[in-house]
Amino acid sequence: MGKLLEAYDTMHKQAEVEVQKTAEFEYLEKIAASAEFMLKEEYGDDGYTAEMVEKVAAALIEQNIVAQQEEEKIASFEDQGRIMARGFLQELKEQGQ
Repeated sequence: MGKLLEAYDTMHKQAEVEVQKTAEFEYLEKIAASAEFMLKEEYGDDGYTAEMVEKVAAALIEQNIVAQQEEEKIASFEDQGRIMARGFLQELKEQGQ
């Protein structure tokens, strides 16, 4: 029975890795398609190279990373603000009694 559970666990982990790889591949495909669209709009159908697509895609990925980091900072600030507000309310309640 233990070997069966180990086999199941291994298969489950492999499936999770495949799902992650698929999601990453789909993300990269979308980024590359966006980069190609942008270059096609700017330079026409044949006015850009694969290297240009790679550079624009890398810039888009970097832009997404920065945006995600900013969103995380904002969420952190919001959480900190809520914690401070609860503390202030608690202090006011204690002073009012």
